Amino acid sequence: MATLQRRETVDGWLAEMSKDGEPLVLDESGRCLIVADEQVGLALCVPPESGRFFLYADVLAVPHSQTPQFYEEILAQNAMPEVTLGLTLSFDQHARVVVGMYSDDIDRNDAVDFRNIIGNMTDAVVSVRRSVEVALRNDAGSGGRPGAEASRPSILV
Repeated sequence: MATLQRRETVDGWLAEMSKDGEPLVLDESGRCLIVADEQVGLALCVPPESGRFFLYADVLAVPHSQTPQFYEEILAQNAMPEVTLGLTLSFDQHARVVVGMYSDDIDRNDAVDFRNIIGNMTDAVVSVRRSVEVALRNDAGSGGRPGAEASRPSILV
């Protein structure tokens, strides 16, 4: 499928989703903000020539005081898709935010798949956000003391 057709495909998916509310459309750079619910906003990016769509969501802001163990626990979740529900987690060091990301081929999806992906990603962000909040509380409770992480529960359980 050609690049323009892929963009039109995604715009069609967005138009179907727009029936439920405010019109959604890709801007000239191939981006769109989707407010999934009152807790989650998703940034959709459809780069030209990629044949893929990319979804990003801020999971949680991270205070400057976090210890390396906190970041290890967050990154360890990437190895457990049953925890992240398919999201890949990353850390935006400039914004100090844990970010959830998902991408897929446009040609392998249709409007129903896309709507399901949006719903599943929204659920995943909320779920992972809870896990990250637990890790933040645990990390704050340890005070960054060496050995303190051994006594706290894992967020992966």
